[in-house]
Amino acid sequence: MTWRPRRASAGKVRHIYLLRIVGLVLGGICVAAVFHERGAAPVAWGLLGLYVIVWPHLAILHTLRSQPPRRAENRNLMVDSLMGGVWIALMQFSLLPSVVLASMLSTGNTGFGGWRLLLSGLVAMLVGGGVTALLVGAPINPEVSMFVLSATLPVLIGFPLMFGLVMHGLARNLARQRREFERLSRTDSLSGLYNRLLWDEWVTAEFAQLQRHGGEAALLLLDIDRFKDYNDTWGPDAGDDAIRHVARVLRGECRREDWIARYGGEEFGVLLPEIDRERALAAAERLRARVGRADSDFAGLTVSIGVAPFDPVLVDGEEWMLRAEKALYAAKRAGRNCCVVTEPTAESAPRSTPRTA
Repeated sequence: MTWRPRRASAGKVRHIYLLRIVGLVLGGICVAAVFHERGAAPVAWGLLGLYVIVWPHLAILHTLRSQPPRRAENRNLMVDSLMGGVWIALMQFSLLPSVVLASMLSTGNTGFGGWRLLLSGLVAMLVGGGVTALLVGAPINPEVSMFVLSATLPVLIGFPLMFGLVMHGLARNLARQRREFERLSRTDSLSGLYNRLLWDEWVTAEFAQLQRHGGEAALLLLDIDRFKDYNDTWGPDAGDDAIRHVARVLRGECRREDWIARYGGEEFGVLLPEIDRERALAAAERLRARVGRADSDFAGLTVSIGVAPFDPVLVDGEEWMLRAEKALYAAKRAGRNCCVVTEPTAESAPRSTPRTA
């Protein structure tokens, strides 16, 4: 199950890869304008070209080959910050390009790593700028010409837009992953049905609705007969196929408004809203017959079903479920491959529609 987070991390790395390419191109134009105006040495030009062209690809290769990728990308961002300090020093601390470059790098560090990465990046920029200034003896010349200002404008306009788009893409990916996680946390992976956790929520909510506003509903509990013997005879893979078969039958035969879940093991639950006792029993019989239909690959498979119509005298959803379980056990005792429905209690009998004289 580790492939999902790795795939998610790789997606984030590719967003950073795109942002790094755009940032280096725009920032490279800004630095190149200052280099051109101030007659930078050929070594500085070569270093700039090599960094803009080669570094993004080396960075993503390093990240994708590392585990965890996030830690490797943090190191890449520190390299970006360190080199940002180098360019600031080689530009002789030209004010606007230096501020824009530092701001661009700090924004990226903050967006991907928060305050901690921001502070680490600032330290890396100071180290890179300080060491470079000492090595090359770069003078401090903060003046900015109109030519350099014009070359800086693409960074001021383009990078925030690109950064916003990347953050939007990451936010959408995060929302999609959250929805997928929520779906998986409520879904049984084998049958594809909802799991016991969501089933309990449904029963509780439906019970509260019926108690408050009245109405009819029923619970069905299905259990595959002699499932252990079936597994022992045909193997666990065949047992899994049987569970998937019952799930398919339930999805195909139940109404759109019905709620279906894998209750546990070889047991399934069906919540039938707005249905009376007779119709609930008829639905259960139809499901029972459909599971072991002679023309299917599971002709010998049978299920027992307990049917518990809603009763106003019940205390809560848990007691409603207990009734369905008792009906299921009664079906097992009756010989299996049958349906048993609970009888209404004496207390609830007066609630039925009286006959008129």
